Amino acid sequence: VAQCLALMNSYNNTHKLVPYSAFYNDAVNEHIDIKEDVPRFRIPESLSFCSYPFLLSPTTKSEIIRVESVILMRTELQDSFFRAMFSGVTCPYLVLEVRRDSLVRDTLYQLDLKLSQDLRKQLKVRFVGEEGVDEGGVQKEFFQLIVRDVFSSKYGIFKANDESQYHWFLPQANPTSDALEEMRLTGQLIGLAVYNAVILDIHLPPALYKKLLGIQVDRDDLREVDPALYHGLTQLLLLSAEELESLERTFEVEYDDMGLLRSHELIPNGAQTMLTADNREMFIDSYVDFVFNSSCARQFAEFKAGFDRICSMSYVRFMRPQELELL
Repeated sequence: VAQCLALMNSYNNTHKLVPYSAFYNDAVNEHIDIKEDVPRFRIPESLSFCSYPFLLSPTTKSEIIRVESVILMRTELQDSFFRAMFSGVTCPYLVLEVRRDSLVRDTLYQLDLKLSQDLRKQLKVRFVGEEGVDEGGVQKEFFQLIVRDVFSSKYGIFKANDESQYHWFLPQANPTSDALEEMRLTGQLIGLAVYNAVILDIHLPPALYKKLLGIQVDRDDLREVDPALYHGLTQLLLLSAEELESLERTFEVEYDDMGLLRSHELIPNGAQTMLTADNREMFIDSYVDFVFNSSCARQFAEFKAGFDRICSMSYVRFMRPQELELL
């Protein structure tokens, strides 16, 4: 039955006949024993409901990720004690000791020094000069403070749209090494929050989660991120050939790059290519590609590298963008 449903789901993904949520199976979500199902999922050829993610609700998938993380944390804890027997004392936790007035730099420096196996340990945060054991409250405060910092205008790597309130990468032709390091840190922070089951108060659009999952973005994503720009571009479809010609618009876009006005050709020889009724669809698609891809290619690559460092093997990769956003 599950195999037949899988074929139907695959067909629906292509033709969009019904909402993907129509495949959520209440009986499976109610009766699945996640603690037993997750280990089976890791064994080749074993029967596991985790192998059919389209049947599982966002709540169930979130619990799968939590159980998966607990198992990995427990494994790393046991390995730490085992390694300590032969190579000396090793910390069983991922400990970050940070100063409140240097939160981003301290976190970036310490995460860069950690091995990948260390990042799979349970996170403990200590603020330098402050007493207290992190039982979860310090960790939550840490994430609140550092997310507020990296998404503020102070660092100039994200900008919130005034209308949608979604954050997106600021376009930069040549981002500095510091900016790219901060972008990688941001990806790691999002990954650590997912891994440690911390809900972040940030507004990232579904387009970002699509890109993290390797799904192509489109015009509808632009409508969510920048409604005004989407409206302006789609208005081009309503203009006559004469009205388009009167715009004297080329396949070129101007943007602010840290105070400098730069121009970017949307297609090869774009500065000499006039917008017409025949090529306006190409113009819109090229503009959407600029916003989501070429204007932030290096920034997103670092962000994804940071996120994947934590979550590349997680059940996250089986989620839909809308489901990942809920985490």
